[in-house]
Amino acid sequence: MHRPLHVLQRPALSLWFGLILCLAAILPAQAQCVVATTATAADAQQASAAIAAHAFAGHQAEFVTGNIKAGLAFPGPTLVDAAALEGFVQAILTGTAGVALAGGARTKYWHAASGTIVIFNNAVADCGTAFRPTGGITYYNNQN
Repeated sequence: MHRPLHVLQRPALSLWFGLILCLAAILPAQAQCVVATTATAADAQQASAAIAAHAFAGHQAEFVTGNIKAGLAFPGPTLVDAAALEGFVQAILTGTAGVALAGGARTKYWHAASGTIVIFNNAVADCGTAFRPTGGITYYNNQN
C-alpha cells in the first residue's frame, strides 16, 4: 500500500521546524558580547579580551612601534600578540571616558597618544574592535 507523499514527510517537517525554532532561540544569546558593560574592572577585562582576539588578526601591523597613521607614529612598544593588545585595550577602556553611540549598544573610546579607537559593542559576540584609523580623530568624531 502506498501512502501519499505529504503524510510521509509530515514527521520530518515537524522535526526540521522544531530544530529551526530551537536554533532561533539559542543563536541570539550566543551573538551577544560576554559582558553588557565596561563599568567594572572585571567587565573591562572580559570585553578587552574579546575585542583583542577580534582586532589583532586584522590590525596587528598598526600596533608596531613607529607605524604612522593619520600623521601619528605608534608610540610603542610593539604589541606582539593578542594578549598584549588585550592589556592595551583594557587600559583604554578603564582610563578614558567612553561616548555612547546611537542605539545604546556601542560606546567609542579614543586614545589620543596612539591614535587608537576602541569601539565596545555589547550586541555582537566579539564585543567590538580596536584599530588606528587613517582618518585619526576625524574618524573618531564621525562615529555616531
